[in-house]
Amino acid sequence: MKPMIFREGISGSTGGHPHINQALSPYLDARPLRRHEWAVMRGKKCGNKARTQRRSGKSTSNFTYWIVSLASQHSSRCRYRLLERYLIYSTKTERPPGPGHMITANLIRTFAHLYPLYSGYGQIANLKPFVRVSAHVPSPCWTRLRAGPEILVPLDDWVGRALFYIGDLDPKLSWLCRRLLRQGDTMLDIGANIGVMSLIARELVGPAGAVHAIEPQPRLVEMLRESANRNKFENLYVHQCALGREDQTLDLAVPHYNGGAASLIRSLSEYKRVTRVPVAVKHTSTYLDSLNLDRIRLMKIDVEGFEAQVIEGGMRYFEAHRPDSIVFELNDHSVTFFEQPVVRLLQTIDYEFLNIPKVRLRMRLEPLVREDQAYGHDILAIARGPTHADTLRCLAPAVGIVPH
Repeated sequence: MKPMIFREGISGSTGGHPHINQALSPYLDARPLRRHEWAVMRGKKCGNKARTQRRSGKSTSNFTYWIVSLASQHSSRCRYRLLERYLIYSTKTERPPGPGHMITANLIRTFAHLYPLYSGYGQIANLKPFVRVSAHVPSPCWTRLRAGPEILVPLDDWVGRALFYIGDLDPKLSWLCRRLLRQGDTMLDIGANIGVMSLIARELVGPAGAVHAIEPQPRLVEMLRESANRNKFENLYVHQCALGREDQTLDLAVPHYNGGAASLIRSLSEYKRVTRVPVAVKHTSTYLDSLNLDRIRLMKIDVEGFEAQVIEGGMRYFEAHRPDSIVFELNDHSVTFFEQPVVRLLQTIDYEFLNIPKVRLRMRLEPLVREDQAYGHDILAIARGPTHADTLRCLAPAVGIVPH
């Protein structure tokens, strides 16, 4: 592939350094590189050095000085052409996105949407080839979920890439939504992120139902609201706050490139770059009382370790208005299932639990009844009472039982 030469881009790529500009000026209209010159450019030593410079985050100016010393080792006839092409091709910021990148991304997306399994969506969409193509596609951008609605996604984010390429993030949770939600139902999405579950739920409950998405991150809230407007979902209500034990302001740790892992209580030391954003935390019961909700058919909680605080703050409300079903996460597996704080709280208001294991071809739910029983990352809690039999009947294909 022949390189593109930006006539006006040379001074910009070197930071306007006068010596480099002066050296390159006679060669802007030079002939294309010959085969032996391309071999020099593509040598292992040069390529590894360039990659090291990019990964270390060194400035373009330092990179330029290294290229000058490299070029001086070769004949005067080709060294400035080497320098010119290295400046353009070895720094990502000097390669603007073109139509070819979007075509490549759309081709990958077309085939990725055919992925048939229930697991691995995030891992596949964040492999290096997907990430490299995404770097040259304008972000955020619109894509369509497998369930139908359009969604605005950031391509510099782990969740956004999964939705862009494959059209879903966790098909097990999407399956639960399809089985449990009907026209006219109410769904509560606590920790909505960019709104994949909220948009799927709104498609299922229709204009007669309601979906309330609660998300504290300002950037994600803005994108979720744009997605709701784009799909004309007037009954998808977006609330910019977090829920907890009491009204307060806390710092939300948001890792770069993975907004879905943001947490109010974890340090996230495993990530290289973490931004702390102050967010408003509302008392769960008081805030839900102010919404005047109908009976909640399904509630999803994904707040990265803050689940117990959300439930504890909402106990007064949940005792009077129990959701039929609650999907929540358990990230700490250091204790047995029934010793988990969230599980203990929900047991006091008469819930039973189903494990949502990782599956590939067929959805499966496992009743959790023993103290020593293994459990996974996602749990479904079902309220005992008048709606219990109907809920189990909806889930019968995965649970393997039909209630009498």
